[in-house]
Amino acid sequence: MNTSIVPNTSGTFNAFGTSVAGTSPLEARYDDAAKLLLSFRPVLGKLLTACIPACRDMTLEEAMACILDSTAEITDPEHLYESRVIGMNTEVIFSKIGKAQYDLCFCILVKGRKIQVIIEMFSGAPKYSPENKNVFYLAASVVRQKNNAFFDDDYDSMQETYLISIMADPKASDRDTAYQYDFEKKGLFNHCVQNAEDYRGMMHMTDLRLGGSYETGEEIERIMKLLFTETEMAGEEKAVILENEFGMKTSEYMMEVMDDMCDLSRGLISIGEERGEKRGEKKAEKEGVMNMIRLQLPESTIFSVFPGLSRDDYHSYRQEALH
Repeated sequence: MNTSIVPNTSGTFNAFGTSVAGTSPLEARYDDAAKLLLSFRPVLGKLLTACIPACRDMTLEEAMACILDSTAEITDPEHLYESRVIGMNTEVIFSKIGKAQYDLCFCILVKGRKIQVIIEMFSGAPKYSPENKNVFYLAASVVRQKNNAFFDDDYDSMQETYLISIMADPKASDRDTAYQYDFEKKGLFNHCVQNAEDYRGMMHMTDLRLGGSYETGEEIERIMKLLFTETEMAGEEKAVILENEFGMKTSEYMMEVMDDMCDLSRGLISIGEERGEKRGEKKAEKEGVMNMIRLQLPESTIFSVFPGLSRDDYHSYRQEALH
């Protein structure tokens, strides 16, 4: 099966929560490959049993089977392992600020109750707080249930919503960590009766931040690291580990996507190293020029030492050096 990835830049945000504008073709391909890999039912099934209490006691097959999406219902366990989830309504339109796009959004059916699930993925730590973005997305998903999941003032029919956030390459202090955020009822005064059973929170968020070897951490952390941060193994080798250690069968298609992820990851690492070298060279140029300006050396001498120095950069460095 051909798994070549065609970049999708139709949404406002890409799969890693960053603006599509300015994304390189390689980054866009990596983004789409990551979203594709996330959509396989075995991957989602493991996320559900790890992050959603109502699914914790389910087998992997039961968790995969409870996912509702735009594809036909699947009852054969073998086909569950081969199928992908086609997310429903991944796009949210805001009348005044445009649109945002979830990486994956679908519903699960647990004991006759529908629960909405959102998956968001970040390649690395963004400049903004990922928690704040996830809260915004959670709130938007609840608001859009009006006239979809419930009508008029039938607020008791609102669907509980879970957002699972995965960060592949967080900052060092956040590696191998996981957080749970819940909107829940608590007594404010002493005479309040603490009874959580009379209110179930409508919004929940799980934040998984990866890092380090796939051999360390909880099961779900190890699986996510194997899929998204391990670049030295071929897809076939990963498939053996997924089945033998985690009970996850993988299709040939999924193995090919894992191979694509490895190739694209190596390409991004190479680009990152090149960018790092260029940033280092630029920093050294800036410091050298500013030191020479402070020493009041002639402009001609500075340009002879730094032949690649642009006039704009020189004036910028000069202004900074003299103030």
